[in-house]
Amino acid sequence: MTIIPQHIKDTVKASLNEDIGSGDLTARLLPETLISTAQVITRQSGVLCGTEWFDACFLTLDPECRISWQAQDGDRIRPGQTLCEISGRARTLLTGERSALNFLQTLSATASATRRHVDAVAGLAVKIMDTRKTLPGLRHAQKYAVTVGGGHNQRADCMTEFSSRKTISRRQAASRPCWMRHSTWHPQGFPCRSKWKTGCNWMRPCRPVPS
Repeated sequence: MTIIPQHIKDTVKASLNEDIGSGDLTARLLPETLISTAQVITRQSGVLCGTEWFDACFLTLDPECRISWQAQDGDRIRPGQTLCEISGRARTLLTGERSALNFLQTLSATASATRRHVDAVAGLAVKIMDTRKTLPGLRHAQKYAVTVGGGHNQRADCMTEFSSRKTISRRQAASRPCWMRHSTWHPQGFPCRSKWKTGCNWMRPCRPVPS
């Protein structure tokens, strides 16, 4: 999944509004013209992800802020490594750091966890795929992080693809007629995805009807 600039803008705006609202009281204690620098140094190994969300947090507050990265999304990082240096108004750095680090930590954690699973099945005819079990408002971001970690995306929402699984099959009797209804409702052909386990008898009648 590729990055959508509007999604970054929207999620960053929501995060800043949640954190500082009408203003950062603590940041006001600093002189308005004070310029400062800061570094982000990682404490553990992993896969870096979320740099564009990180940047947007500071640039939204002050377009003159400067951020210099020494690593990029997808890079393996090690403890003690300097990831970036930020330079700008001290108030901006203080106000934006929590939201910026939240994005960087959350998305790097998603990418790192994905990479561990991808490495575990290396050499096998297996793909590590995501789900829709994401944090509210961060689905696109976390699905992007999965791809950064070497994983693959499944459907992003309920609007673009049908899905049949155990709970639906039992409660709605999702069998051969279910797939036939799909073809009738949407002749243009939305994708269908079945989730089942090898040897589970309950899923046998839910296999797609041959065209």
